[in-house]
Amino acid sequence: MTKRPLAVTIISWFLIVGGVISVFSISFSLNNPIARDMMSKSLLPLPVQVAMVYVGVVIGITSGVAMLKCRKWGRTLYVSWSALGFLVSLVTSPLRLMLIPSILVFGIMVYFLFRPDANEYFNAGVK
Repeated sequence: MTKRPLAVTIISWFLIVGGVISVFSISFSLNNPIARDMMSKSLLPLPVQVAMVYVGVVIGITSGVAMLKCRKWGRTLYVSWSALGFLVSLVTSPLRLMLIPSILVFGIMVYFLFRPDANEYFNAGVK
């Protein structure tokens, strides 16, 4: 089997640890009146936003674990869900400029997840 590229390892752990931390921060944010007020300005109802955030956390953690285990579908799931999330946010968010840093980080992660060494690693895991 091909050795896992360092970038894939870092990104995978970033998704896993970030997801675990997000579970706690989301819980505290939902009790914050300022955060709830900001969320209420979106075109999406608050329960839909909360559901998307929690589904996103589960997908992030699942994708991270799958990528560590050389599963190509983990990379595809992460990239697809994130792209869909950014698209929904661009359409519904009242604070679109705040998405720029996240989109830049996502772009960098996608670059490293689709480099030739990462493609070789994920293709080796395809049965």
